[in-house]
Amino acid sequence: VENDTFLHKVGLGESFGYQASGTVPGIVEGSNEPQLRLSEYQNTLRVVTTDYLTEDQQPLHRLFTVQQQADQLVTVGQLPNAAYPEPLGKPGEDVYAVRYVGHRAYVVTFERIDPLYVIDTSDPAQPQMLGALEIPGVSNYLQPISSQYLLGIGQQIEADQIPANGQVVIQPLPVQQMKISLFDVSDPQQPLELSTLVKDHSYTPAEYDY
Repeated sequence: VENDTFLHKVGLGESFGYQASGTVPGIVEGSNEPQLRLSEYQNTLRVVTTDYLTEDQQPLHRLFTVQQQADQLVTVGQLPNAAYPEPLGKPGEDVYAVRYVGHRAYVVTFERIDPLYVIDTSDPAQPQMLGALEIPGVSNYLQPISSQYLLGIGQQIEADQIPANGQVVIQPLPVQQMKISLFDVSDPQQPLELSTLVKDHSYTPAEYDY
C-alpha cells in the first residue's frame, strides 16, 4: 500500500517550470486535515507527515527537512532522530496544527491533552526538539504574532473529561468551549501559556479556515 507523499518543485520566477521531485514517508493530512504542514525557508522544505500504517496501529508523526540536489528533492534530516528519539505526540495522538516561523516549527498533537512542540530546523541535517508544553484543550490553528508570541485557536477540554492513562478515551472528547490561548515562545525550551479566552457553547471557523 502506498503511504508516501510525492513532492514536486516548480519554479515561479523567470525560469518558470519543473525543477525537481522526491518523496517522504507518510501523508500530509490526517483525520482532522491539519493545515500548513509544508513550508520552505532558506532553500529547505520542512514537511510534517503522518504514517497510519504502522505495525502497532499507532500514528507515527515525523518532520522531514528536504533540499534540492540536481533534479531530486532529497531528505537531509528528520525528527525524531538519534539525538532526539522522542516521538512527536503520545500514542494515539494526531496532529492538529502546524506552523513555521523562521527556523522554528510549532506542532500541536492531541488525544487526551494538548502538547505544543517547539522544533528548531536551523540545521536541516539535525532538527532539534527544543521544548514542549502540555495544557488541557487543543489548538487547531496557530497564528504567529511576533518572534515572542504565538496565538492558538481551538477548543477547551475540561479536566474531568480527560481520561487517565489506560482508560478508554471517549471519541470524540466532548467540547463546548472555544479557547484562544496566548503563548510566550521567547524561551523555546520553556514555552508558556500566558493567558486564555474561553467562550461557552462557542466555536470559530478560524479553527479550520485560516
